[in-house]
Amino acid sequence: MKNEQQVLQDIYQSIKNQDITLFRTTLNTEIEDAAFWFKRFGVIAKELEGISGVNPDAQEVRNEQFWLEIMRAFIDVVPR
Repeated sequence: MKNEQQVLQDIYQSIKNQDITLFRTTLNTEIEDAAFWFKRFGVIAKELEGISGVNPDAQEVRNEQFWLEIMRAFIDVVPR
């Protein structure tokens, strides 16, 4: 089980490296006392995958617009 800081770092790294596998794995991680932002971000990410037409089984996503939208959601949802 990861803590919130580790999850934040993993999400950031997955976005930075456009690593959809790490991104999905991190969103499916159980974290201690899951914060509202984590749950909300997961919902938004799923919506963006659907809107962007990202294949649920994709091992790689090179859609720049998708990653920009994910980064925007990350910035908007995560508390500062």
